[in-house]
Amino acid sequence: DEKASWLMACCLFDLGDKASAIPWVQRAASLAPAEVQNQMLLGVILQENGRFREAAAAYEKVVKLALEKRKTPSADVFIKLSYCYTKAGDNKKGSEAAAAGDRG
Repeated sequence: DEKASWLMACCLFDLGDKASAIPWVQRAASLAPAEVQNQMLLGVILQENGRFREAAAAYEKVVKLALEKRKTPSADVFIKLSYCYTKAGDNKKGSEAAAAGDRG
C-alpha cells in the first residue's frame, strides 16, 4: 500500500537509516506517481543518499505535477533541483533551475 510504504520510508529516514528508506519511498512513488509528496520525498531521500541525478529527476516530476495542477512549484523545489544538478556536475542545469526558482 502506498501510504504504508511512504510512512515506512519516513520512519527509516527519520531514524537515520537513509539507505533503507530508498526502496520504500520508491515503492510509494511507483504506486502513486501523481502524488507530489511521494516524488518530493523520493527526491529528498535520494539527495541525502548522494544520488543526485535520480533526486533531480524526482524534483523535475514535482515541478511537472505542480504545473499540471496549475500550481506554482515552490521555490524550495527549485533550490533542491539546482543543488542536485550542480552536485551531479551539470552546472548549466543547476543555473537554469535556480533561475526558474527566481522567476517563481
